[in-house]
Amino acid sequence: MPALLDEAAARAGVDVDDWGGLGFLPALELLVESCRATARLNATGAEVLTKVVLRHLRNLLAVRAVADAAPDVAGRALGSPIVITGLPRTGTTLVQNLLALDPAHRVLRVWEALRPVPVAPGRRPPRSASARPRRGWPSCTSWRRGSRPSTG
Repeated sequence: MPALLDEAAARAGVDVDDWGGLGFLPALELLVESCRATARLNATGAEVLTKVVLRHLRNLLAVRAVADAAPDVAGRALGSPIVITGLPRTGTTLVQNLLALDPAHRVLRVWEALRPVPVAPGRRPPRSASARPRRGWPSCTSWRRGSRPSTG
């Protein structure tokens, strides 16, 4: 795990001392080891796991940098969230899309979930991750073309 912490800090361009405590480390180690032991990952799956862990560690550093640069961020009031849940094919996506059209509501965009830091002034938000092709994605899961479970 120390190698992942060092790599994430190097990619984020910060000192390793910027973690602000490593209280999260035991839970992260347990999660990663559980994935490696029980998910039967192939080489691509192991690579995806490493990339996901690195992304979350970089996000932690980025959020800390924003909080350090603007200490008032942590004290800002947030409205109550609206959480949409439901079984598949029951209209939850339609409800989410309708709420997204209302200027009184704000939805979480995919890129915001993947990189939860403000976009720098003058820059555009990154394209949705779902719009980018994912090389190797089907090969890291146990599902194969034609063997996906039916929802109908």
